[in-house]
Amino acid sequence: MNNTLDKILELSLQLFAKYGIRSVSMDDIARQMGMSKKTLYQYIDNKADLVNKSMQRHLEMERAFVKKIFDADKNAIDEMIEIGNFVYQKLQQMHRPNLVYDLQKYYRECWQILEKHRTEFIYTTVLRNIEQGMAEGLYRQNLKPKLIARFYIDHSKIFFETDIHITQQYQAADIYIELLKYHIYGIASEKGMQYLRDNLATIKNNQYVK
Repeated sequence: MNNTLDKILELSLQLFAKYGIRSVSMDDIARQMGMSKKTLYQYIDNKADLVNKSMQRHLEMERAFVKKIFDADKNAIDEMIEIGNFVYQKLQQMHRPNLVYDLQKYYRECWQILEKHRTEFIYTTVLRNIEQGMAEGLYRQNLKPKLIARFYIDHSKIFFETDIHITQQYQAADIYIELLKYHIYGIASEKGMQYLRDNLATIKNNQYVK
């Protein structure tokens, strides 16, 4: 990818996450990049194109990160913790209600891409992790992997809701921590639970397993 375009998309993602999409103008992007809007339009066709390319970049980064974790040959619990660290950091930077509302209302095509990513890629990732954990003896042997993976995906819908009561009470990152704990504790075997207890000190974000 063109280095300048990559910087534009990275900056746009940061601003969209913090302020929401509708609150960030092309003038804002150009100003933050230190370029004219005319120059900006040499890389981006319009606002919709910017949103689409920015979100595609985010999904590509997420897929690359997950592949890196899988290639590292970690056990299933360590994989989920590493992925959890990544998601937690991203959610801490995001003003969820604004971003979700803007995508759902004004950028439906991009929203559908994100939904497909959630229901297909994330589902497949969780399913693979469950099957691996069962083979390692870290997850219970009587699980129904496809069903549990579907439960996880259904529960993850909370991140795409704009319920004011929920978003005022809890930060998105904190909601994710509870979902992750709910998931791991719900499927871990005795061996898996012991592994969590034995390795608390080595886990970067200990709140995941307390």
